[in-house]
Amino acid sequence: MSFGGVSSGVNAPVQRSTRSSDTQVLIRTLERLTGLRPGESRIGRLTAFAHARASAQEQSVQDYLRSLSRRTMADDRDEFIALATNRETSFFRGTRQLQLVGDHVLDPLLAVGAPGPVRIWSAACASGEEVLTLGMMVRELIDRPAERGPRPAFQLLGTDICRRAIETAQNGRYPMIAESRLGRSRAERFFDSDDGALVVRPDELPNISFAIHNLLDAPRFGQFDVVVLRNLFFYLSDSAAVRVIDNIEAALKPGGVLVLGANDGMVLGSRFEPIGAHCYRWSAR
Repeated sequence: MSFGGVSSGVNAPVQRSTRSSDTQVLIRTLERLTGLRPGESRIGRLTAFAHARASAQEQSVQDYLRSLSRRTMADDRDEFIALATNRETSFFRGTRQLQLVGDHVLDPLLAVGAPGPVRIWSAACASGEEVLTLGMMVRELIDRPAERGPRPAFQLLGTDICRRAIETAQNGRYPMIAESRLGRSRAERFFDSDDGALVVRPDELPNISFAIHNLLDAPRFGQFDVVVLRNLFFYLSDSAAVRVIDNIEAALKPGGVLVLGANDGMVLGSRFEPIGAHCYRWSAR
């Protein structure tokens, strides 16, 4: 399995040979914990964090960074990961791709008479907007007139390595400005307005759950018809990308679909058949 190179730009990985020993240990620690290769903009924040915490605990920076793997350092590790991860997201981000996914992936899965429930996993979902977007799309597809009987049930799971992001998703409160991405009709159907915030209506978006999960770890949620993992591989080391793809393969049902982002720049193995819109059907052969 081969992977395309990482594009140059703001988030291009730093060159270790030009960095201090502390920074090199920081980069190795981040890769070990998350698989991420930090760009220049994050190195400064992570370095300042590590120096401050190491000083407060009267440790060297390198000893502090090495200690982050310990179970007793969970709070510090969560803060370190929160600083390192990219949580930029929004509702209906990449509208054109989502429309194609809805028409050519989700709608056939939700066809009348299909075995259910249809299971969808949004991996690296940040604060949950993508999961809720998929939930709204599924509900709107289900609302379409069916020729025969009810459509199958569905389940959606959103996971992220960042505890803070998942807590936001579980809380289900989003700034009112998000309405501009939703449109008034969706905002009124799927959300309540409360003290200047949009609050998810669980009666309209049922069967959605969130969990903290590191994609470097073996999946523990069963198998899925669709896995959505957009614009993560751009930030991963090559070895981490291989581990993540292996884990995604284990989580896909035979014939399941992996949805990647336009920036992922990857070449997948022969068991993934491209079907358009950065979507790939997995064969277990």
